This record gives sequence, structure tokens and C-alpha cells, in this order.
Amino acid sequence: KWQCNDLLQKGKSMKGKEGFTLLELITALSISAVIGVWAAGFFGGQLTIYRKHIQLSQAESLGDMAAFKITSSLEQAVSFKTDPEKEDVLYYLEGEEWKILTQEEIEETMDGDYEVKVDFSDTEPKNAAAEITILYKGEEIHTRKIELPAL
Repeated sequence: KWQCNDLLQKGKSMKGKEGFTLLELITALSISAVIGVWAAGFFGGQLTIYRKHIQLSQAESLGDMAAFKITSSLEQAVSFKTDPEKEDVLYYLEGEEWKILTQEEIEETMDGDYEVKVDFSDTEPKNAAAEITILYKGEEIHTRKIELPAL
């Protein structure tokens, strides 16, 4: 009997001290909401910056690949010419034979939402000039210019 009375006494004394008041719960939830909104804004902004950085890095890499494709194709060229109506086509003389380099050949290295635009319009007979533009979902994000002298 003594044990039951002891437990009842403990239960009665703990009854007033259990749980939180409604005011305490509302205050805790309000503070949590403010911290959550701040954290979402902070990390959301950082995520946007990170994605832009990744897009730019990918575009620079694709620009490097396009430049490599152009330079490796033209390394033995002795003369260049362009078609005034087609900025994305370059004709080059290699040995005794005229060859052609097109934007489509360079685009083969692109993937996904990226595309390449090549402009050979500044090319002269002894100097090939290419402006390489990388677009992501139609938006220009990287441009690179290269010049190659003829042999």
C-alpha cells in the first residue's frame, strides 16, 4: 500500500509540470519558421550560384573541345576561304585538295541542352578566324575566339 501511495503522490506532483503551454509551442514554431525561411533563402541562392558556375564550366569545356576540333582539322592547311552566305562553313586547302569544316561537324561534341555556333566570317586566305559561341537552352553563356595561321 505504501508503494501505491508513493506512485500516486509522484503522479500528482508531476501532473502540473508535464508538456508545454500553447504559448510556448507557438513561440517555438514561429522561431523555427523564421529560421527555416532564412535557411531556404540562403541555400536556395547558393544553389542557383552553384548551378550557374557548373553551366559556365561545362560551356568552357565544350568551347575547348570545339576549339580543339577546329585546330586539329586545320593544322595542315595552307589557305582558307569562306562562303559569304554561310558564316558557319570554312573551306581550307590541305595539300592539293580543298576540304570543308562545318558547324555540324563541330556540334557532334555537344550534348544535352548545349549547342555551339561557329562564325568563320573574319577568316582571311592566310589566317583562319573562328568565333565559338556556346549556348545553354538558347542563352549565350560562353564565347571564345581563335585564330590559326596557314602553313
